Parts: sequence; structure tokens; C-alpha cells
Amino acid sequence: MIGRWTKILLLTLLGLSGCIDPIEFELDQSTPQLVIDGYISNEPGPYFIRLSTSSTETISSTNAISGATVTITDNTGITSTLIELVPGQYETIGLRGEAGKSYQLKVVLATGEEFESSFQEIPEPVEIDSLYFASVSKLAIATQGSTVTRRGVEFFVDVKNDNNATSFYRWDFVSTYQVATPFPAGAAPTVCWVTEEPSAFLNIAESASFGGSKLSNHPIFFVTNSLRTSIKYSMLLKQMAMDEATYNFWEGIKNLREDNGTIFDPPPARINGNIFSTADPSQTVLGFFAAYGISEKRIFVSREQIDGNFPQLNQECIVIPPMIPPAFCSDCRAFPNSTAFIPPFWE
Repeated sequence: MIGRWTKILLLTLLGLSGCIDPIEFELDQSTPQLVIDGYISNEPGPYFIRLSTSSTETISSTNAISGATVTITDNTGITSTLIELVPGQYETIGLRGEAGKSYQLKVVLATGEEFESSFQEIPEPVEIDSLYFASVSKLAIATQGSTVTRRGVEFFVDVKNDNNATSFYRWDFVSTYQVATPFPAGAAPTVCWVTEEPSAFLNIAESASFGGSKLSNHPIFFVTNSLRTSIKYSMLLKQMAMDEATYNFWEGIKNLREDNGTIFDPPPARINGNIFSTADPSQTVLGFFAAYGISEKRIFVSREQIDGNFPQLNQECIVIPPMIPPAFCSDCRAFPNSTAFIPPFWE
């Protein structure tokens, strides 16, 4: 029985900008299973729904489900039809969710099979009371299981929910940081800005577990002293208020990711989603259609505000001919996801 449980890349988490991060956990692979995943929020769309079947390979176009009819209907009966831009990924047009309204996802496959979610209400967004940072040291795993102390910046959030709208939260963020061209060549810019989103990042909390509607000093993310913070770093934090069922789903995902058991452990419990076959409610459908009330807050950190030493930067640029240094050594636009145009929000 244990041999039937193999580690796969199963769920695709649709990030706030539409990027897709795979989450790895155990699943019985005796039969491929339908995966439906996506969300709606109070923020402007488009919103994305991903359809695929589970397999022992990374979710990609090879097991994406195309040709489906995907709709989202609100509690007043207004229906929006999504379009398929790339295989298995469906996008809304002109739809914007509203806090207090409920939405239902419906999927009709090319085979005629129909699936729908329960209605999900978008909670009122809960404002972020404070977003701040501290210079800290953390132990990290180095080579061959040894540990090393890393110096860096840890970000924290305080949440004060005066309306008691919800006590369940999830956080995501986008990083933007300034980089310099080590040895500018010709008309190359001397400064660029790099934008990154974390991969497979999952941070959730329930304020009731902390004695009420308030969260204090909740850790968000740790950034080591590195290129990212060597000049100036900015984090745009997105806080997603959600209901208890959505929280329980993500808590199940989190528990599976943190389970470091052996092959002799029993198979993990099934994570209950909220999408069902209209013809056979007992049919297994993986994934979740969520509704979030999202609020945002941005913070900036300059190198002068950070304690501790920084590693020697740009060592890769010092080479012995005939070796050629990386392109970013002479033009910072060669850094992945970089631009020489200052972002409109930059301070």
C-alpha cells in the first residue's frame, strides 16, 4: 500500500499576479484526478482558474485541461465567462469582485462533465495595522547538514481587526530592490530595479489562536544580507482575509509540506476542497475556489538601516581572461526581472 504513495507536484497556487507556484505533497496516484484551483478577490482582476489532471510529473501543458467552459456567477445571478489564454488557464474579463458578495465557480469539461464550487463570500478586507522589520540572526542549514548563522532582516506584521470580520489570514508579497551595474559599459544604466515573487510561499495565521481579533509581531519573511538589501529593498505585503473553510484548506496544505515523515508513515489525510461533481458528489476533485478580502501595505528598507556585514558582492565579475564575466557585470538590465525605469512607487 505504501508503494502507491509517491511525491508529486500537484496543486498550483495562483499568486496574486497570476503566477503559478507548485506545491509538493503526497497523493495516491492509482488514478489521475481532476485539479481545479483559483480565487476571486476585491482587487481588480483578471482572476485566473487553472484546470489540470494530477500526474507524477510537474503540472504543465501536457496535463492541462483545455476546451472547458468556465464561469463565475455572483449571488445576484450575474455570470461571467472566462477565456482560455494558455492551455488549462482561464482568465476573467471585466469582472471585479466585491466584498460582501458571494461567487460560485462552474466548470463544464469538453466531455460534458460538470463541476461547481460552493458559493464563496468575499470578506471585508482587514487593514494592516503595522508592517515593520528588525535586523536578526537566524540559523540555516549548510552543506552536509551543518548549520550556519545568517544575518538579515525579518519582516513582521500587526493586525487589529476592529470589525471582527474574520480571524483567518494568509499573506503574500512582492519584492522590489535596487541593484547597481558593477562595471558599466557604454550607455548601460548604472542602477536597475529587480522585482521578484516568492516561490511556493505559504504564510497563514488565525488571530483567535492568539487570544482575540489582534495579531502582533507575526513574522512574514526573512531576507539575508545580500544583493537584495545591498542598496534599497521594498516589500509590498498583501494580506488576504478569508473564511474558516479556506483557512482549513491552506492549513492542510501547510501541514503536508511540513510533514517530514518516512515511507513507513501512514498516508496523509485527504484535504477537503469545495469543488464537486454535479453528477457524482463523491468524485474526488482536488483544489479550492477561494474568495479573499485583500489589503496592502508597502515598506522600504535602506542598507543604512540594516545591522551586520554584507557578503562580498559582485565576485562573479572578477574573472581571469579568457573567461567572460556575466552580462549583469556591465549592464544591470541583465539581472532577471530587472528594469532601468524607476518604479512609480519608489521612494
